Amino acid sequence: MNPVASGVGQPLPRVDAALQVTGTARYAADQKVPGLLHGVPLCSAIAKGRLLAVDAGAALQLPGVVLVMTRDNAPKLHPLSSELLDTALLGEARLPLADDTIHYVGQYLGLVVADTYERAVAAAARVALRYAPLPPAVTIEAAMATADAPKDAAGAEQRYQRGAPERAFDEAPVKLKQTYRTPTEHHQPLEPPATVAVPVGEELVLYDSTQWAAGTGAGVAHLLGLPLAKVRVVSPFVGDGFGCKEFLWPHTILAAMAAQRLQRPVRVAVSRQQLATACGHRPETVQTLQLAASHDGTLRALVHSTLGRTSTVDEYFAPTSSVGQGLYACDNVRTQELLVRANLPTPTIMRAPGAAPGLFALECGLDELASHLGLDPVRLRQLNHAEHDPRSGKPWSSKNLRECYRVGMEKIGWPRWTPKPRTLRSGRLLVGLGMATATATLWGTRSSGAARGPASQGEAQVRPRPAADGYAVQGFGAQFCEVHVDPDSGEVRVARHVSVLDVGQVLNPKTAQSQGYSGVIMGIGMALLEQTLYDPASGRALNPDLAGYFVPTCADVGQIEVHFVDPANPQSGETGARGIGELALTGVAPAIANAVYHATGVRVRELPITPDKLLFMR
Repeated sequence: MNPVASGVGQPLPRVDAALQVTGTARYAADQKVPGLLHGVPLCSAIAKGRLLAVDAGAALQLPGVVLVMTRDNAPKLHPLSSELLDTALLGEARLPLADDTIHYVGQYLGLVVADTYERAVAAAARVALRYAPLPPAVTIEAAMATADAPKDAAGAEQRYQRGAPERAFDEAPVKLKQTYRTPTEHHQPLEPPATVAVPVGEELVLYDSTQWAAGTGAGVAHLLGLPLAKVRVVSPFVGDGFGCKEFLWPHTILAAMAAQRLQRPVRVAVSRQQLATACGHRPETVQTLQLAASHDGTLRALVHSTLGRTSTVDEYFAPTSSVGQGLYACDNVRTQELLVRANLPTPTIMRAPGAAPGLFALECGLDELASHLGLDPVRLRQLNHAEHDPRSGKPWSSKNLRECYRVGMEKIGWPRWTPKPRTLRSGRLLVGLGMATATATLWGTRSSGAARGPASQGEAQVRPRPAADGYAVQGFGAQFCEVHVDPDSGEVRVARHVSVLDVGQVLNPKTAQSQGYSGVIMGIGMALLEQTLYDPASGRALNPDLAGYFVPTCADVGQIEVHFVDPANPQSGETGARGIGELALTGVAPAIANAVYHATGVRVRELPITPDKLLFMR
């Protein structure tokens, strides 16, 4: 590839930027088509039980109501084969309206369709749903009887081991064992998911907020019994996704079913409140970490076990513990994953799905180990730098993590760091410095960077060139931050954050910087603000909107610097680039947690770090 001819390395604006920032971009829910009807889902108010009856008589008497679609009168769906499940990327394997069993609050039980959105909402409120409820298991602790090892694509248990980690842990002179928790998080894109399904002759056109148009089209075609060529997916703009829009969710299927039955266009838009149940989430984790070292800081053992949560209707698994398998040089490593099945919606991928929560435990644990050893936390990581991939023994295609540490230390002013917490101040505020390693596997720029123009359904034609045999490919970076903590209120502010990323060839400095900034901002939310709370008795989300689910605003974000190291890396693909999006988020939350400890002397091992935890624990 000719960098000059292709524009590689030039700070080019996004081609759709002007349309998006001026409000003239038309998203899925904005499509205006003649005769458009509006669908509002009927959602379960209980977390477990059976649906006994649906009384839609009062709703159907309202003006403008044309359909109340339930299991009794909905078009029958064709079951998906295992091959198509991989292609269609269903968010939940259980199809909507499949039976009368209820598995979680918010489960779709039907769809009310009317000529205006307001009339559809009013009609949905008039539909009487009668249940036979059962006591749900909502928390991880309540669902422990279902704990089991998840299965990977090959059907093997998710367990990894090299060496003899238990024996090495027992024999080591310095040991650490702690438990860390990360909460449920929701994606909160600016554009909630929506679908407008439009019958056009024998075709079905779907205006959909999807990041995987081909999968959506394939899934809907098969489910409705249509030829693949007869379903067209149009998705010119996507207002954020973070992972929730890469899958085919029930609202799209219901819109297509209703449009096919009525032979009229039907719009189904997920409300902000319904995002808490409709399109997946990052699941809660409970992680147990054991670290052992020699007195000089050499790692002797690393044991990382995760207890995660999935739903009762599908198995979602993110390899949270696997981040420790290859990040540091250690001869004795064991990682293990267990899942419980709870009466909550099915989780899904969210930016850096396993690495972001997994690094919170690992990198906070290393900071604690450094404190026990009396070592600079950067020095501890440098001592255990993996010169090659410890899992395979292969050399890295490229790794400039040491340079990331060096640049980060210089930019944040690391010489100010002190071994003793609560020693730095800015006026009456406590000041802390913290850091963490960033790492992520790569699907993103490395595979799609060699796109060759438009294809059907808005996809890019991709010609990835895989890494050369004999190399291990992974992204690395370092996160450094300075926090200011009010000792009276417990309020934490990230005053400065320095992110140094090893990403190979930077294809577009403008958008690369934007990805870096967004990763840090999302990490601030993960560290300090974001959590979805559930009532353990009913399974209802207690904060299903932005009035109760807090995300970072401009007032929450201090100065951010993003730096890139490493020239083009030919072993990582045709462009010599590696992904930025997921890597930029990883390590941010533990860096902030470690800085909070340095400022206050309080170890918070459960996210988010809210003021009450600092004040209660000090």
